[in-house]
Amino acid sequence: MEGQLEGDEMPGFPNNLDATPSEEVAAQHVDPTAELESPAQEAFSMPEETAEPSQQPEADGADKVLAAAPPPAAEEHHAEAGGDEGSLPPVDPPQAEETFAMPEETAQPTADDASPGENAEDEEAARAAEAEKKADEELAAKLAAEKAEEEEAAKLAEEEEALKKAEEEAEKKAEEEAEKKAEEEAEKKAEEEEAARLAEEEEARKKAEEEAKKKAEEEEAAKLAEEEEANKKAEEEAKKKAAEEEAAKLAEEEEARKKAEEEAKKKAEEEEAARLAEEEEARKKAEEEAKKKAEEEEAARLVEEEEARKKAEEEAKKKAEEEEAAKLAEEEEARKKAEEEAKKKAEEEEAARLVEEEEARKKAEEEAKKKAEEEEAARLAEEEAQKKAEEEAKKKAEEEEATRLAEAEAQKKAEEEAKKKAEEEAAQLAEEEEVRTKAEEDAKKKADEEEALKKAAASTSNEEEAAKPAAEEEAPAKKDEAEAAKEEEPAPEHESTEAVATRATGDDDAPSDEEAEEPAEADDEFVPADVPASRNAGGSRPVPVKRTIALLGCTSALGQRLLIRLSRDGHDIKAFTRDPARLPTLPPCVTVVTGDLFNEADLTALLSSCDTVINASGPAHKKEANVDKHTAAVEQLVSAAQSAGVQRYIALGSAATVVPGENVGFKRKAFKLALKMSLDSGFLKCKEAELQALSQTPLSWTVIRAPNIAFEPSKGTETKASETAFCGSKVIADDLAGFVADVCLSGDEWSGKAPLVGS
Repeated sequence: MEGQLEGDEMPGFPNNLDATPSEEVAAQHVDPTAELESPAQEAFSMPEETAEPSQQPEADGADKVLAAAPPPAAEEHHAEAGGDEGSLPPVDPPQAEETFAMPEETAQPTADDASPGENAEDEEAARAAEAEKKADEELAAKLAAEKAEEEEAAKLAEEEEALKKAEEEAEKKAEEEAEKKAEEEAEKKAEEEEAARLAEEEEARKKAEEEAKKKAEEEEAAKLAEEEEANKKAEEEAKKKAAEEEAAKLAEEEEARKKAEEEAKKKAEEEEAARLAEEEEARKKAEEEAKKKAEEEEAARLVEEEEARKKAEEEAKKKAEEEEAAKLAEEEEARKKAEEEAKKKAEEEEAARLVEEEEARKKAEEEAKKKAEEEEAARLAEEEAQKKAEEEAKKKAEEEEATRLAEAEAQKKAEEEAKKKAEEEAAQLAEEEEVRTKAEEDAKKKADEEEALKKAAASTSNEEEAAKPAAEEEAPAKKDEAEAAKEEEPAPEHESTEAVATRATGDDDAPSDEEAEEPAEADDEFVPADVPASRNAGGSRPVPVKRTIALLGCTSALGQRLLIRLSRDGHDIKAFTRDPARLPTLPPCVTVVTGDLFNEADLTALLSSCDTVINASGPAHKKEANVDKHTAAVEQLVSAAQSAGVQRYIALGSAATVVPGENVGFKRKAFKLALKMSLDSGFLKCKEAELQALSQTPLSWTVIRAPNIAFEPSKGTETKASETAFCGSKVIADDLAGFVADVCLSGDEWSGKAPLVGS
């Protein structure tokens, strides 16, 4: 039913008795906005007082769920009779007749209908049929609801039974597992107790030796630690004092410079003002004197001219009077003529004089004006130049101040990073110590178990023959498990710059009383499979050419990785060290050469049969004497390599090393400053001396300038390399070993260059 009543369907009573409760609810959804289409449908609609909307939720705010509900009295009667909640109570036939009575307007007979008696009988029959039909429909709805409830109860019972069964099975399985685990633990405990009992005698014998050895090692370690602590404390105090003195000196110099600049500026301004005032006063005085002199000269000239004129007139008059006596008429005429000529001449002379004076005056004015303009232009030019010089000085001072502030900020940042790296290094050392202790305990436990197994196997000859194959099969398996555990040990995420000097390029040839590295365990196993094959900067791995390599610094963390990688590539390696006991178990291709880096004869013997040198060593201490000694030894090594005819020389350097003529960016400057603060200038000094010595030889050399070396698993990515660009603040040790093997030993791409690398 949707939107209207169809056929004989009644509201709230489904025609399909087998329909599920959900289908019944869906059948009760009607559209309240739909209109009845016929009078018959109107006749079978529920009256308003008996049709109440159900409390079912609305769908999308539009469709409403309507259900035919019985009268309240019927509901109460049904509840008192013990009917189920939610089921429909029975409806009495009179109620049905009243509910489904035909409206009066539809029951009125028309002129075309049958007689009144027949109509009444028909109406009575129709009402009876309708009441019977509704009763049947109510009964069917009740049966359907009871059936649905029974099905729901059966379903719940089945689910409850299945859940109970699953819980019983789970409990049974848990009990079985607990029993099995208890049996295994009891068996394991018995085996451990037997092994412990057999190992007690051996442990008691070794305990005295271990305690004596441990005591000697602790005393030696304490002595070395005290010496190192005293050295570090003295160096830190000296460095701190020098930094404070330098800062105070710089502050005093800056204050004195500023004060001198201000005084010089003030003095220059006063001198310039005095000079300008003097010049202005001198100019005015000169103009007044010139004007006065010109007026005096003009007055004198006018007086002289007037006197000359008067004198000439008197002479002419006197001459005229003398001539007048002789020749009255001629003299009179001559006098007149002379007077006219004299007057004309005087006028011409006066006019010429006035013209000359005017020209002279104009010329003097123009010259004075030009001179004043030139002086003014010179003064303005001087002022402009002085202003420009002051601006340049001010700009330069601002740039110097900005540079100083940037350097101070970089230094502060580097100090913070150095402090942080020192803390990380301390944590890393503690972690490494814990890992080493754990490895020693595991190795000891393994040895005890093997010893116990041997003693148990030796109890009877038959048991020995039976246990021998099993022990031989179990030993490799345990060895593989130990190696797998060793491979799964977490590698240090990152080492500081100071760790690069003491571990990655540690000086295994430095004097024994200055040794800073901890010796490696002599019984460590050599596992070449630990180092993955890394790709070089070209993206592919070239086929290596077999070489005879002299490796220096082989006992450091980086040196041992180089040993693993180079031996895996099939090279013949001569591991040069002063203390062979610090090396792990080595493959046949590695020959240990005992010698001292500072002994020229040892170096000559080492290089006599080698075609390649890889120097991964460096000064292990900050002492100036040790740095100078190591620098001289490295220069001696370069000379010996050249004399021995070595074809390839590879050195591990630092990214802070600067090649002559190289343009260093801000990142490199900051890195170099951080390295100087966290390590020392001695390491850089040694590496720069090696680069300088190599650049002056015809050797095919490469100096790899590495940043911080991280001892962590390789990611299998390309190792970045560039002659000029800074490639990052760290490089993974395994990637660096791969770069040496793949790029430097298999081609001449970086021959005669010092590439910067990074991961």
